[in-house]
Amino acid sequence: MFSFLPALLSAFLWAVVPIYYRDFLRKGDTKEVNFIRLVYAGLALLVPTLLLGIGQSFLYGMLSGVFTLALGDTTYFLSIKNVGASIAAPIAFTFVLFDQFTAALVGEPLRATYLLSVILIIVGVYVLSKSDSGSLRIKGIVMALTTSLFWTVGHTVLKLATINDANPVSITFARIVAAIVVLGLALLIRPSKVPSRTTFGQRSWLAFLSTADIAVGSTLFTYSIGALGLSTTIIVVSVSPFLTQIMSKLLGKETPSRNDFIAGLLLVIALMVAVL
Repeated sequence: MFSFLPALLSAFLWAVVPIYYRDFLRKGDTKEVNFIRLVYAGLALLVPTLLLGIGQSFLYGMLSGVFTLALGDTTYFLSIKNVGASIAAPIAFTFVLFDQFTAALVGEPLRATYLLSVILIIVGVYVLSKSDSGSLRIKGIVMALTTSLFWTVGHTVLKLATINDANPVSITFARIVAAIVVLGLALLIRPSKVPSRTTFGQRSWLAFLSTADIAVGSTLFTYSIGALGLSTTIIVVSVSPFLTQIMSKLLGKETPSRNDFIAGLLLVIALMVAVL
């Protein structure tokens, strides 16, 4: 049971933290918010990485970081900004199913249950899109699906990085560094047109969220992949999006409708069918 705790904690952090990111996304540019949170997370892991060493999986970690933290998280934030975490999370976490398909590229067999999962996902996304047919809702759904694809590629590379008992802290730091470089260049080429309106106290809160989300959550996720395997870790983490819907309601941050809960549950069931 204790072997599952790192993955469970990662799932809980990824369920709660995105709910609060929307407050910052309303006040600033999406790329800039993502860049700042990565800097905070990188600073939190700098000393542990220097103490533990970089390791030979650093390059794999950097490539994973480009797809997951730079590209995937930016589109995820765009989705959260438009429709909220309670809608974005269930759709973005369809990467759980896509990860099963990419596993086929390295020799793992496709299963008939994947077809049922695909059908459930299509129905769930359709219900979400019909709950509110506004342009922001559609844009948010498209961004969440794009996130799922980016995360799938990034996690496939991340699996390679965890081979040979690689250090999960240095891998996470490598992912952060690569994402900072990509987003930093993007901001230089196309600076933010939205001035930051966050106070010092709000920046401190963002630093705490970023540390919990990436420095802790991503490191635990990477550790679990190496210790339990990708499939087992994904089984545990796949409960996160439905937790997001529940917590967003309990915390009073968002108000997902009954249809949103139904669609979210369909998506979670689809993920569980795919991995169990």
